[in-house]
Amino acid sequence: MAKTRASILNKAKSYIGYKEDRYGYSKFNYWFYGYESKAAWCGTFVWCIFKKCGARELISGVTNPAYVPSWMSWAKKNGIYKTGTSGIQKGDLLLFEFDGDPGADHIGIYEKTVDGYIYSIDGNTGSTSQGNGGTVDRRKRAKKYVKGYIKIDYPTTKYKGFFPTKTVNKKTGSKKNTKRWQKFLCWYGADVEIDGDFGKDTEAKTKIFQRKVGLVADGSAGPKTIAEAKACRK
Repeated sequence: MAKTRASILNKAKSYIGYKEDRYGYSKFNYWFYGYESKAAWCGTFVWCIFKKCGARELISGVTNPAYVPSWMSWAKKNGIYKTGTSGIQKGDLLLFEFDGDPGADHIGIYEKTVDGYIYSIDGNTGSTSQGNGGTVDRRKRAKKYVKGYIKIDYPTTKYKGFFPTKTVNKKTGSKKNTKRWQKFLCWYGADVEIDGDFGKDTEAKTKIFQRKVGLVADGSAGPKTIAEAKACRK
């Protein structure tokens, strides 16, 4: 699997809804320790996601992935710890503090920011506990709970798929070319369905891409937009 921000996030999202068993054991702890453990598992969840994506070297050096402060220590030592959320990107690792102490209580994988709220995919969270809830879930939190984040040094890659051969937008374009554009958007990090239908969601995600690369956000994937996509690296 590709070692990209999108692949890490998509793998994490694939486990949303998972719950530890009634005895408090999770498969993520089993995969990490090699035996059953009732230890908190937000850190081992992150470790397992990177391992399953073939990206363990991106977090090598974390001495004890099961212990959240170990992630912070590793990040600070390597100059990749950032306070607050400025500059954060999908696939970076969020460190949360819920108790007001100097350390960090919980770790999750950053997904997006909407209306000032932070969204992340976390292990061992849930409605009953921010950082020890026993499930994998998408969490929405106020920024005040964010201690900082870890800037992961993902490899820079170019998209290797096919691009549309002609302009695609809500009024024109074949299903084949629309799917090609949607696949690129997914690689870029947009959460869009690959169905060949250039609907409102595809148009909105196209506009977001256009703004990020400095183009007029008209929602149409024409020659200039496709050229920027071909030059895009992440």
